[in-house]
Amino acid sequence: MGYAKRVHETIAAGNVFANTSLIVGYSAKGDMSEARRLFDSSPQKNFVMWTAIISGCVKLRQCEDAFVLFREYAAQEATIPDSVILVSLLGAFPIQTSVNSGKQIHAYIFRTRITMMRKQIVL
Repeated sequence: MGYAKRVHETIAAGNVFANTSLIVGYSAKGDMSEARRLFDSSPQKNFVMWTAIISGCVKLRQCEDAFVLFREYAAQEATIPDSVILVSLLGAFPIQTSVNSGKQIHAYIFRTRITMMRKQIVL
């Protein structure tokens, strides 16, 4: 994958959609260090990229990293996390040992009055 990775990253340089695709791919392969390196070095980050990196952290049981990323995302001006990113984050609760983080997300949902659709919540 080394050569293919270099070619794809060269083509994707600066392209938020291609970078998001790579982040999803690295996460799926269990390589969060590469996903995070690419995320951190991306000059442009959109909602989909943030959701991809947070979801990858949750899937690979890096829940504290997911919560840190969420707080960083939510703190940005003109950024309003919606139910999609929150559902990704809620996936950490069966894994997460910190009840405080769960309470923070619940309070955020309540405070911002974000509506969660039943179809989004998978138990």
